[in-house]
Amino acid sequence: MNYWSREEEDVVITAAIAGDELAFDSLFQRYLPLVNKWFRELNFKGRLLERDDWHQECRMVLMTTLKRYRGRTVGEFATYYRLNVRNRGFDLRRRQQAQKRLHEEVSESIEAQSADSHVCNLSSIEPDGLTRLELQDRLVYLCDQFSEFEQQVWWGLSIGLTIEHIAVHFQCSYTKVRNAANRCHGKAVTVLLASGAN
Repeated sequence: MNYWSREEEDVVITAAIAGDELAFDSLFQRYLPLVNKWFRELNFKGRLLERDDWHQECRMVLMTTLKRYRGRTVGEFATYYRLNVRNRGFDLRRRQQAQKRLHEEVSESIEAQSADSHVCNLSSIEPDGLTRLELQDRLVYLCDQFSEFEQQVWWGLSIGLTIEHIAVHFQCSYTKVRNAANRCHGKAVTVLLASGAN
């Protein structure tokens, strides 16, 4: 770290709190070795964040630290910032481990399903007012209306997975899966209502 006297550091901190971007950047550069040390110690490289993303996280931590810092009467700024950076790193690591566990659980759940368990399998459906053949034809037609991704989402929902689990399993956003589920629902309603009108 560059050497600053306490007075110099206080001036820069005060300016950064007031919104001076140069002071903020100067302060961040002063603590960059600390930020890089925690990047190495928390073993982010290639696992959770790229170095640039970690730097961005630490810039946000610096903003929060500046807003909450109450001056030297409470303690040294460097100590407070170091504590906040470390805590943010631990939070990110815990989130990564939780996502990894969730991904493993979803994978195990999907692998546990039998290979012949498909969306359009009618072995467990007892038709109510419709003949089995008519229902099977409608469901086959419905499945043909789905895109490949919609079929995967439909299948996941049919075996009881949540949208969150499906998103983790297929490594895509929650919104993408939710939208696919909504499209599936709309297509199912359309197909089933059209068949009911016949």
